[in-house]
Amino acid sequence: MRNYRIFGSSEVSKLFVICKKIEPSYDETLKIARKGIFLGNSEVYSMPCFFNTELPINSHVFIAGMSGSGKTYLMKNLIIKAGVFLRSKIILIDLTGEYKAFADFLDAKVIRNSGNIFDEDSGVVYVALDKLDEKRKIATASKVLQHIITKMRKRGTHADSNGIFLFLDESWKILSKEDSLNTVIREGRKYKVGLVLASQLIEDISPEMLGNMASVFIFRTQNRESLRVLAKNYGLGDDIIAKVQNFEVGRCLFIQNHKEGRRDAFIIRKISGFEIRDVVILEFGDCLNVRIDRVELSKMIKVICKVDASDVIPDPSEGHVKLSELIVKLIINGSDRNDILFLLRKLGIKDVDIADGFGTAIGVMKDEIYSTIKE
Repeated sequence: MRNYRIFGSSEVSKLFVICKKIEPSYDETLKIARKGIFLGNSEVYSMPCFFNTELPINSHVFIAGMSGSGKTYLMKNLIIKAGVFLRSKIILIDLTGEYKAFADFLDAKVIRNSGNIFDEDSGVVYVALDKLDEKRKIATASKVLQHIITKMRKRGTHADSNGIFLFLDESWKILSKEDSLNTVIREGRKYKVGLVLASQLIEDISPEMLGNMASVFIFRTQNRESLRVLAKNYGLGDDIIAKVQNFEVGRCLFIQNHKEGRRDAFIIRKISGFEIRDVVILEFGDCLNVRIDRVELSKMIKVICKVDASDVIPDPSEGHVKLSELIVKLIINGSDRNDILFLLRKLGIKDVDIADGFGTAIGVMKDEIYSTIKE
């Protein structure tokens, strides 16, 4: 406001509301608005906000907000951008299978135990634990965390690498009492390891763990206890809390604790990122597959085969379907053989592979009919 003068008129003065802004001054923001991962523009000064791993006291991140508010979108974009722009190694532990299609999209290295996590210096490692029962999930995830601790200590504090980011979505809560998770939080900073956790409620995370998270993203939340913790921990006024309660999808409060002791807070108008489209992986032959955009495939199935795509392709948590299975489902739902043939050719599948798919599909259908008659 230094370029404005308020003249001696009470009527004009009433037009200017003087209040404390949540974000730093324009000049302070400008100094730090050049490095890291671009998040979006701030609400007050419309300045670009960045997640800069050089500024905060550590690289740990906590993300909270209601279901559908934008948490997963931010998680996925942090995974992509941390790998590309920060050249960090990404380890994604998935206990529910929610990120299976996303891991396929990234061509992630899939493992199902604690081995081979550090075989490569960079890239995305997807630890898939969704097929295990609850007890084995916890045991295996704990081994993975312990393996990470062992390896990061071995790398030492002067490692030349660009760091590691370990991502755990809402399922991290079943590991909250594990010593290995707390060890990663306490020791991660000196070994260039950042832990990224997401949850619907702020109080899901213990005060000690929250205190060790240098960067916090809060999307829309209306839970009273979450709002109380937010206001108490970060000294936020009623006006900011009211905004958090009514955030649109993608808008969030970004708080970061700096090494120098300063704390910055911004309201980001909308998280900026890549629009990540779900893909369906159609498998055929011994080692052949084709990736198809889910939306485009759905349109093609509806137009060419006159069938509702939800009846024939898997939901996003699966992502994979065998060619023969797709053919069976299309036939069962009344699609004409010639329409199916035209669809598959449009997808770029060779006739010899289509013939094999039809042969397998017919064999499967005969077996099912025989089993039904026998029963």
